[in-house]
Amino acid sequence: MITLSLFLVIVSSYLLGSIPFAVIIAHFAKIGDITKMGSGNPGATNMLRVAGKKLGAINFALDFLKGFIAVKIGAHCGYANVALIAAVVGHCFPIFLRFKGGKGVATMLGGLLALNPITGFLAIGVWLTTFVAFRISSLSALVAIVVTVAASMVYWYNDFFWAVFAVGILVVYRHKANIKRLLNGEEK
Repeated sequence: MITLSLFLVIVSSYLLGSIPFAVIIAHFAKIGDITKMGSGNPGATNMLRVAGKKLGAINFALDFLKGFIAVKIGAHCGYANVALIAAVVGHCFPIFLRFKGGKGVATMLGGLLALNPITGFLAIGVWLTTFVAFRISSLSALVAIVVTVAASMVYWYNDFFWAVFAVGILVVYRHKANIKRLLNGEEK
């Protein structure tokens, strides 16, 4: 049975995750509709490519905070794992953009940091290391997800592994076109 507090955590985390910061930033920066530029993805990587480092960093920080804040609120109510999943689902399938959202990486990283700082720093560290080595954002995200899910299974299986696994599957699914390009040597 779903309790009122669980329901409120799911809804609030999903709605927080659904805030399309890329679209909002693009509007205020007067660069146009970000969903019709670059990859069309309303996320930090596309913002970086379309509008530059400054707006890309702002976008990343705001998407990161969506996950972080949602999990902190969820933890306060005893539902941190659920909040992580709902926030990332909100980013990937936002009600405000007719369910056509980003890939969830920044929101996932923020949520992981709030859920368990060791896991969060591990994911961020692996992402950064992979990005510095290869300069491919999607590859960095995929490697970070695999390492984080594996570490969660080994070290924190009973605590939050299934939430990390669920979010990892969703983010990998959202990267399916990137995976195809990576396998064909076409990803940038």
